[in-house]
Amino acid sequence: MCRSNHKSEIINQKSPFLRRCARDGILGLLGIMLFAGSAWGWYPRPSTPYPTNNDRNNQIRFDTPAGADAKRQQLTDWIWSDGLPTATLPGVTNNISFPAGLNGINESLVSRVDKLDANVSGMDFHAISYLIHPKNTAHVNRLAIVHQGHSDYYHSMSYGIGNTANRLLQEGYSVIAMQMPRCGWNTDSTIVLPEGEGTVHIGCDGSRGHDEMFHKIGGSTLPDGAVFRFFLEPVVQSINHFQNLPGNSEDVGMTGLSGGGWTTHMAAALDTRIKLSVPVAGSAPLYISNWYYPNPTELRDSEQVHFPLYSEDIAADGSGGGVATWMECYALGGYGDDRQQIMVLNELEASSLFPHTYPSDMAYEGIVSDVVDDLGQGDWDQRVDAGQTTHQISSWTIENVIVPAMPVPEPSTCVLAATGLLCSGLYVWRKGKQRKGRRWGGSLTATPTWDGGWRKCRGRRVRH
Repeated sequence: MCRSNHKSEIINQKSPFLRRCARDGILGLLGIMLFAGSAWGWYPRPSTPYPTNNDRNNQIRFDTPAGADAKRQQLTDWIWSDGLPTATLPGVTNNISFPAGLNGINESLVSRVDKLDANVSGMDFHAISYLIHPKNTAHVNRLAIVHQGHSDYYHSMSYGIGNTANRLLQEGYSVIAMQMPRCGWNTDSTIVLPEGEGTVHIGCDGSRGHDEMFHKIGGSTLPDGAVFRFFLEPVVQSINHFQNLPGNSEDVGMTGLSGGGWTTHMAAALDTRIKLSVPVAGSAPLYISNWYYPNPTELRDSEQVHFPLYSEDIAADGSGGGVATWMECYALGGYGDDRQQIMVLNELEASSLFPHTYPSDMAYEGIVSDVVDDLGQGDWDQRVDAGQTTHQISSWTIENVIVPAMPVPEPSTCVLAATGLLCSGLYVWRKGKQRKGRRWGGSLTATPTWDGGWRKCRGRRVRH
């Protein structure tokens, strides 16, 4: 016992020196890790806890249409100083050989594939997407974007992405398949900065490549919000191209999984041409991410939590906070004439993703839905794929959410004139079926309940 006490005494006497050694050693090790991480493609992510007031009732700073329009414009201008680039068209190669990256698509459903090449903001950074024309032409003038997020090249159609695209092609919709930058077939790694400011090389793939983009671009060389162009402008350009083709509708639908769900949320918040958006397992408000991630070593992708955009540290008087909180982005995605967003969560997928396991006193679904209802234009709902443990777009989501929400085109004037009173009667009946918050293209989205009836689900779990 004495010997043990003696050793403790010696250590205590030397503890200031030992503490300095330990501190300097740890700091040095962290410095080496940071340097090596940057060299190997490991860039730091924003750390938890993420900035929030933890008040779900003080996350949306608009309650009038004018306020919502102003928030959308603020978000747009933060990303593109010249406004949403609705006149910018991608390069197009028509009728290409069937791409290997579409290996989950049923070729028997396809008439042809066109390759779209979006040069983001003229910075010679290219994003590829594929416009898939269906053999069934029932709704060929309607566009559905299916965004695959972070999938690699040979898994680009996995996790229900291919099933979703096939189902839409089967119904006769034109489909554009997309991926995030530095993912799958999007291999471009060099950004040529404007005004001769040099180039930026992105060496990492996938989500680490996105971290590198935020590290090298966000808030430094380009204006802070400009980094989001590389994720979102390819969507805008793809819509521009489709709507520029003769006879095509201005109604656009979009769905995506994970990073594709994130892209769907953001694109719909910005571009009101997206009438229906179905993001699947793609985001969470920061206060819920803090609950998901109590361990500060488990961090979300940079684009998910970028503080200047999503910060929730809003004061009681409405001051503070980022450009647009997640709940504001959700509301903007559903707000607008004949618009709807249906957010889908897989109930029991991994906690590192976006399960519907947060406590009821943290729920935001009803708040967002009520805000959009009060704005008087559009609709916002949440669906929960109950019992689902896999990070995917499930067959249940495809058949019970996405397909029922797709449009049934309104009868044209010519058809009505040609078919006379019969079609006129059908048209009147159809218009009578519409209600507040009607679905994209006039069709009604409904969810089967246990009694076989139909109901709208707002912020409630849908069992199947």
